[in-house]
Amino acid sequence: MQAVEREVARAERAELREPGSDRFFPDSAALARARSQVEAHLQAKPDDAAALVLLGRVGRFVLHRSRSAACSPEHGCVLDVHARRAVVLDSRNVRYREFLAVRLSTLGRYEEAAEAIRPIQGGKHILSLIFQDFAAVPVPDGAVPWPDGHAAFAAVGLDENAPRFAAQTGRSWVTLLSIDQVEAFYRRRWRAFRFFRVEGDSGQEGGMQYLRPDRGGKLQPASDSGFMAQLENARQFVGVLLAVGQSGPRFDRAGERYPAAVAEKDVFLEIMIITGRKGT
Repeated sequence: MQAVEREVARAERAELREPGSDRFFPDSAALARARSQVEAHLQAKPDDAAALVLLGRVGRFVLHRSRSAACSPEHGCVLDVHARRAVVLDSRNVRYREFLAVRLSTLGRYEEAAEAIRPIQGGKHILSLIFQDFAAVPVPDGAVPWPDGHAAFAAVGLDENAPRFAAQTGRSWVTLLSIDQVEAFYRRRWRAFRFFRVEGDSGQEGGMQYLRPDRGGKLQPASDSGFMAQLENARQFVGVLLAVGQSGPRFDRAGERYPAAVAEKDVFLEIMIITGRKGT
């Protein structure tokens, strides 16, 4: 299993663009062989928790990536089962719980992800804190998680040495509501709430707001747009950035896949929430 571990770790370093990692993505054939080795090992030792997690890790690169929040038989459900079984076999193992939490979050199953990591460090693990930030900001009824949306990229950016959980610090949802309707939704929570309007490179309409904790720890919206310049190049910040913007085939690159709820729409609204935590 050591050779497989090295191959998977190499792929993970390349994915995170860590210094000294492979410039190009590793050979999928080598990863497929690695998966077969782990599967053969588990035939003989089905209760090997480390091997179950390793199978889940290599499976992310070999199987086609699920593009919906649903658990797909070819990808999500398989990895979910392996990760859950590993946690059952060794419930105190932090790495196993981290892997399960990230897997569930990547599938848009956010409540389950929070539950998976909650027992670690009394709820103070960085993933728990990130998930708590998201839980503090509601989304409109009917909004559908879009794990492969633009928020995760916005959170990571082009950082060649991104923190370990950086991709977990941004989440996207899709909705058929208008920007004004989403703004009205948040105004019911915060009376002074407003989106500061922006326009994308392709003419997309959008808006941004910065929710910062007050002295009592409760999030409050910014009263002006000065935060945009302040946070433009910030690697971390206190609070949560909330943004909305038009998305869909009219604006996005060809081949982009969307949640089923908006799959037939040319334009829809993406809600993005990015926590200021660094992710490590």
